[in-house]
Amino acid sequence: MITVLDDHSRFVVNHGLFKSATAEAVLEVLKGAMAKHGLPREILTDNGPQFVTWKGVTRFEKLLQQLGIYHTKARPHHPQTLGKIESFHRNIERELLNVEVFRTMAEAATRISWYIEHYNYSRPHEGIGGFTPADRYFGIAQEVERWQKEKKALGNEEVVAAGPPAVFVVGKVLGHQVRLEDSGGRLELHVDGKLFKAMDLIPKKVV
Repeated sequence: MITVLDDHSRFVVNHGLFKSATAEAVLEVLKGAMAKHGLPREILTDNGPQFVTWKGVTRFEKLLQQLGIYHTKARPHHPQTLGKIESFHRNIERELLNVEVFRTMAEAATRISWYIEHYNYSRPHEGIGGFTPADRYFGIAQEVERWQKEKKALGNEEVVAAGPPAVFVVGKVLGHQVRLEDSGGRLELHVDGKLFKAMDLIPKKVV
């Protein structure tokens, strides 16, 4: 199993299941990750032969050089450097790979994909404040924290304690952070942390 994990959020940006960890397999997973999510500034790996060789430059290193991506290599015999991805691999081994029986590679690949889907989008992570990896990767965690600060600044401690409203959508449009929320029956659109537009959803009483 080859996995590409975002260091900041623990979000698995791509993965693949292969009979052996060849250079071709590593490049396939890496290129898939970049096609889905863009180029990273830096990549951290161990010193496996797919990544590093004393003879010269590997195909992996050549690709990173061509794309302007900095390659950081873990210190030998120091597994803590790769602690986040090692922790993910331990969890999936303990919770899935060591307890399930797979009849084919295709079946194993499908079950692994289901596990990662749940891990990315539905499983809160203590290391990132109880958010899911997707919450942090896509900026939702940061927007929730910004929302909490805004409400605290206005003295709305009870609102903060109750958590974000049921209508709370976060995303990016043309590079701008956009947030749509329910504020006591009023639908508010925030752009880059500032209120852009609001609309009352509760009809006014006619006297």
